[in-house]
Amino acid sequence: MGPPEYDRAQHAAARQAAMQARTARADIKRQLKSRALSLAEVFDAAASDSAAGGALASMRVADVLQSMPGIGPTKAAHLMDQFAIASNRRLRGLGSRQRAQLLAFFERR
Repeated sequence: MGPPEYDRAQHAAARQAAMQARTARADIKRQLKSRALSLAEVFDAAASDSAAGGALASMRVADVLQSMPGIGPTKAAHLMDQFAIASNRRLRGLGSRQRAQLLAFFERR
C-alpha cells in the first residue's frame, strides 16, 4: 500500500496549507524573540489552535524554547531535561505541570 494519490487541486491545497503552517510557526518564533509575545500567550494560543491543522499546537517545545531571548540549543535541552520534557514533545503534548514549570522559570528571568 503506497501513499495516497492526489489530483493537482488537492496537491496544491496541501502545499498551500503547509506553507501557511510554516509561516504561522515562523511568525510565533519571531514574536517570541522580539518579546512581542509571551510564553504564556503561546501556550494559550496553542491550546485553542485549530487553524492550519494545529500549526501552533504541533510546534516542538525545543523550537519554542530556542526562540526565547537568551535561550540556545544547549540551554533549551537543559531545561527540557530539568522539567522531564521529551526532546520530541510538542506544545499540545505538554502536561499542566510542565507548562507551569516553564512559565515559572521564564517569569523569574
